Amino acid sequence: MSENNFSVTKLKYCPQTWTTGLGFAIALQLVGLLPEEERSLLEYPLEGHWKPEYWARFIKGGFVPDKDGRIKIPEGPGLGIEIDWEVIRKFGKRIYHRTPGTIAYKTLVDRGFRQTMYLKKKKAEQLARSADATFSIPEAPFQIK
Repeated sequence: MSENNFSVTKLKYCPQTWTTGLGFAIALQLVGLLPEEERSLLEYPLEGHWKPEYWARFIKGGFVPDKDGRIKIPEGPGLGIEIDWEVIRKFGKRIYHRTPGTIAYKTLVDRGFRQTMYLKKKKAEQLARSADATFSIPEAPFQIK
């Protein structure tokens, strides 16, 4: 069989960002390294117990989608965000805490048993696919000196 008979699927980088606002800011910057035509959709939580007002409450201004539902990649220094230190002082060291058990419980409450089991199966399939995937780091869109 010749090489021409194989189909090639190009994988796009799509970080899963079910994390805090800081993790989301990092994911935005990583996606921003790619040319726009090579970007994938960026998954982020916004329903049930996973709302930006909770997971990003210590980011000044938060992450506000435009009229098309898109979030602009911050262009400021560093990650492009500013931490709200008053929120940090109010909550102390732990702004947000989840464990696999609490995530499973909240998914069960928010989605029901059938949907929770479906999501568990899909996550296992995704992990199996990504274990076999190979990735290459794209060249930086700027000159490093």
